[in-house]
Amino acid sequence: MRARKEFIILCCVVCMTAAFAQRYAIVVSDTTYSIPGWGEVVDSLVVRHNGQVFTWQDSVRQVQNALTAYMPDYIAFVARSFYELKVQFVHSVWDMTRNLDADPYGDAIWGIVSGHDYPDAMRIVQNQTLQVKTVLGGTNCTWDSWFYQGISTFEAQYNRIRFKLPDTSLIIDTICPPRCPDDRCTLLVNYLNDGMNDTILGYSVQGPVDFFMTSGHGNVDVWQLHYPTPDLEGYFRSDAGQVYGDPRVGTNRNINSSNPKVYNAMGNCLVGNPNNPNYMPFAWLHSGGAIAMTGYMPSTAYGYMLWGLGGLFQMSQDRYTYAETFFINNQELLFDRLNNTPGTDPNGLDYDRDACCYYGDPAADIRMFAWRDPWWDQGLDVVPGAEFDTITFWIEANYDSVDPGFSGTSGRRHPFSFFPYRYDSTVVLDGNCYGTVITDNFVLMYCWQQGDQRLASGETRHVRFIGRRTTGVDEQEMIHVSSVSRFSVTPTLSRDAIRIEFDLLFPERVIVTVYDAAGRLVKQLVSGHYAEGTHSLVWSGKSERIPAGVYFVRLQTGGSSRSEKVILTVH
Repeated sequence: MRARKEFIILCCVVCMTAAFAQRYAIVVSDTTYSIPGWGEVVDSLVVRHNGQVFTWQDSVRQVQNALTAYMPDYIAFVARSFYELKVQFVHSVWDMTRNLDADPYGDAIWGIVSGHDYPDAMRIVQNQTLQVKTVLGGTNCTWDSWFYQGISTFEAQYNRIRFKLPDTSLIIDTICPPRCPDDRCTLLVNYLNDGMNDTILGYSVQGPVDFFMTSGHGNVDVWQLHYPTPDLEGYFRSDAGQVYGDPRVGTNRNINSSNPKVYNAMGNCLVGNPNNPNYMPFAWLHSGGAIAMTGYMPSTAYGYMLWGLGGLFQMSQDRYTYAETFFINNQELLFDRLNNTPGTDPNGLDYDRDACCYYGDPAADIRMFAWRDPWWDQGLDVVPGAEFDTITFWIEANYDSVDPGFSGTSGRRHPFSFFPYRYDSTVVLDGNCYGTVITDNFVLMYCWQQGDQRLASGETRHVRFIGRRTTGVDEQEMIHVSSVSRFSVTPTLSRDAIRIEFDLLFPERVIVTVYDAAGRLVKQLVSGHYAEGTHSLVWSGKSERIPAGVYFVRLQTGGSSRSEKVILTVH
């Protein structure tokens, strides 16, 4: 494991950050919420993230005012394949999530939780953590030197294969027909299904594929392996939730991969298009093992969003999650467009702004396995004040020739940091950069542009400013300590009733409610003040003629919300 500098954050700030309750919104149509299975997906997100549900009837835009009032940090849009999840739906999501306040930048990290059917969406919810160690490249443009290990192949050159060896900077790049045949189709299918177990020159690369990247020609239900013409290679195709390899010669091979992974179709036209259940996103979320996927919905013409996403995610190591990186890269795009950053193409930025979709839980902890120093270290030092906090955002280059700004479609980006709280009334005091964007939820530092001398190792940039902490969460909610030390929900021996027990450390107002698997309120069991100590109650489904099935029991106090799942059998 690499040695790594610690970010400098004052002790009092660490305590405040630990108390900060991030708000999570789940947006879903009434129709989808009422369908068994899909309703359980929503309820599982509620339980996992202490989320708030927002429902719409005719248009997803109907929840915008309610989201503005709630001001979430994350928004999961739960949507059923092509029934409601279409390109125009995603365009509405982009527009809404930038317009929860007055500034032109994004206001919440979002993701689409979907799949060929609800078990795919539930799989996304259940797989909340992934350490990305092993990359597989259907393209050579994988930034593989930043991964712990991996294998990359070349879409425009036959038989060329590159091994990034584990826990070292050593890369073996070779022409090797026995390892990489003219048609890579079956080779890539085998890696995805079975993982890697290859040895070359005495070095081994072993393990399941955590991250798969592709480039070259694509369409809504196909990826052409060779570029620019098919020539000797086959295709990946999708149909009815199944992704499969179609080699130039031989039979099709299904991709049925159980290990969770990220798929970035960074250079493929239309592969992210969700308009039909036979299209690629639903196949990768169903049989391909993806718990997060990013792809272009229209043709790929410029590449800022997804080529830039790859570089930003890898070169930052474990600083950001994959969903955070997707969000950040779009804010960088908006900044470059608004400021005409040297080197960028305004037409390309306009085209890419809303062209891509993120499929996955926006709060899932999907991160790079950190084995080396990132491109630069950075920190956010916060000195709390009576009314205004003083904040310093800084970076320090870890290598020579570091370029912290726009350096090409697939290059680095401007330094960026999320805030532990939301701020307003910010004023810049000083810094050694061209300028700064400070919104309520992040800071972006413009400190290098094309033509400048690159930073040497150890060189720093910073900006210092003041801001008034507002946060989207009520201050009393933030500092409230939960009184609940134990909460259990169990069926009785006859399994026709539920026993609910909870312990309070101090007197507290308590609300206990029961929801069915579709997320509908069944009954409010408790609403009132309870003394310190142990409390229990029994709810009988049989006496109230409640059907057998899966139920969720939720306990709410002023400082916490907990939910438990229970199966009720009525005799």
